[in-house]
Amino acid sequence: MLVELRLLPPMHLAYMRCTGPYTGPYDSTGSNASIQTWGRFAAWCHQHGLDSPDRMLLGIQHDRPSTTPAELCRYDCCVQVDEGFMPNAEVAVQDFAGGRYVCGQFTGTAADIQTARMHLRNEWLPSATADGAWRLMEAPLLEIYPQGYRVNAETGVLQCSLCLPIRAT
Repeated sequence: MLVELRLLPPMHLAYMRCTGPYTGPYDSTGSNASIQTWGRFAAWCHQHGLDSPDRMLLGIQHDRPSTTPAELCRYDCCVQVDEGFMPNAEVAVQDFAGGRYVCGQFTGTAADIQTARMHLRNEWLPSATADGAWRLMEAPLLEIYPQGYRVNAETGVLQCSLCLPIRAT
């Protein structure tokens, strides 16, 4: 996994939230709640002209599955919007504070994201920072989706950056 340190800027975000397990249960189409929400959100972004390549797409995982019951885990599908953007019945808005993140390039299915994120957190980060220069922060975990983000309809494979919030010690 290619990994880099990134300083993400503060952003104003429009989002749709889903609540439930971050992985599975998958339905007969291989989809779960977050995948279904991404489908609705992508359609909403297109309808409102927010699917342009200059807007950042983020997935925000608010809760730790190890400490939060799966049915209460919150996940937001987000797009960067201007400060004047007003929420409506379909989307809400939030401000992302930005900050320093360690980001690993991921290619795989949605079902593989949690395993890859745990590898980044439990194996890569401790070995790369054996001197203790960086520590994981208690903040939401991110997925950053590239411009033109698409899921391969045949394989379910997607690409994104899995990002963990860190701070210098």
